Amino acid sequence: MLPSKPEQSAKTPLIPVLYTTLASLLLVALAPLPWLTRVHLALAVGVMPLIFVAILYFSPTLTRTAPASGWQVAPPWLALLAGGLAVASFLAWEGVRMVALLLAMVATLWLLYQLHQRRHRCLGTPHGGLWWYQLALACLFLGLLAMGVGVLFPAYYPLARLIHLHLNLLGFVAITALGTLHVLLPTMLATFDPTTAQRLHQDWPFALAAPLLIAVGSVWWSPLAMLGGLFALVAPLQLAKGLWRLRERCRNGHGGVHSLLMALAAFLAMPPLSMLLPHHGLLVGFFVQAFLMPLISGAAAHLLPLWLLSDPQYASWRQEAQGQLFRFALLRAILFLLAAIAGLHEASWSWPLAGLAMASFLVQVGVVVWRMPCRHLPRN
Repeated sequence: MLPSKPEQSAKTPLIPVLYTTLASLLLVALAPLPWLTRVHLALAVGVMPLIFVAILYFSPTLTRTAPASGWQVAPPWLALLAGGLAVASFLAWEGVRMVALLLAMVATLWLLYQLHQRRHRCLGTPHGGLWWYQLALACLFLGLLAMGVGVLFPAYYPLARLIHLHLNLLGFVAITALGTLHVLLPTMLATFDPTTAQRLHQDWPFALAAPLLIAVGSVWWSPLAMLGGLFALVAPLQLAKGLWRLRERCRNGHGGVHSLLMALAAFLAMPPLSMLLPHHGLLVGFFVQAFLMPLISGAAAHLLPLWLLSDPQYASWRQEAQGQLFRFALLRAILFLLAAIAGLHEASWSWPLAGLAMASFLVQVGVVVWRMPCRHLPRN
């Protein structure tokens, strides 16, 4: 969720983790990796630490509490280490997989505990986005726990992997992303949506029930998974309904807005696609290419300049840097979507096309960083 004053930043590892995420997504697209390694490089090394650090960054504003400091900033680093070990376990060292799971569970519980403390220290009522963060982390913990059971008891590994997959993608990642889009899109449109708080309050039961029902239904009774797929549409459709009121601003918005809108459209396409695709690998590829890549690059285009130089005296530079990063954002999103559609047809050029689009964004990020009006990056 976006703070009302981005300059009030927590001393969190925002910048290095964001760079790691972008680099991991580029490597995912270009390196000839096995499927499980590719997925964990994107999600465990790239997305999980980024979500952790974003939660640390934004939760003080959501609860009107002090920024994270000292050991409080450890969970993203633990998550990054866990993700690296998970990737290593699929490449060579299978024995470290349980270590990776335990580290990730410790990081998740640690961050959940911090959010619990902030909720009780909050002056007044916390922002509704805090609850979405807590639900997302709870889904992540359950998914990690399921995989731990699968590693300890190999007979249950296939079932545990399905639960792990759905709780992580449609629980942890999707709940965080949808909750953030509720606030990020109006912010990027330079407007206020008075229905946001109501939607966050009303839609969370559907956002939580969807991954739980799909996870259970995938291993037990398929009608539950179909019901979960319907529930998964509620929050994004409600968000789309709210954006329809802002359609003129959306139509006239910059490329970053269009990139996030395309990511939202891709998410809406996932439940029906899941019923048509022959195996989960195609759906995960579509999720990464059509949803995560435009979402992360579009959000980073808006947020990175705010995080690099938060001092008010650099306001004009931040606006200029955002304009540079928004350039070609719509074209990138289209390339991501074309890559995802090609991936559904198992085309060999799917991932290289997504890699080309991500590489172009990294070049733009490099140019913006090179032209910063100071000679060193801040320590976030």
